[in-house]
Amino acid sequence: KGATLLPSSKLKEGADIKELTKGLDKKQIIYTHCKGGGRALRCAEALKKEGFDVRALKIGYEGLLKEGFEKAP
Repeated sequence: KGATLLPSSKLKEGADIKELTKGLDKKQIIYTHCKGGGRALRCAEALKKEGFDVRALKIGYEGLLKEGFEKAP
């Protein structure tokens, strides 16, 4: 709940990351997640290069739901 969808395909090399991240707050910790973990790590690295404080979650999306995280609407 409260997550912002930013697909890993949009954060690829050469993308306009400043435009993609204009709604994100650099004062807040950003958590990335995906189904298995690999894309979350790549996205975290791309966002870190832009000055964000990022933590890639090792648990996949389904695991987050099982742990009690609410789905974003």
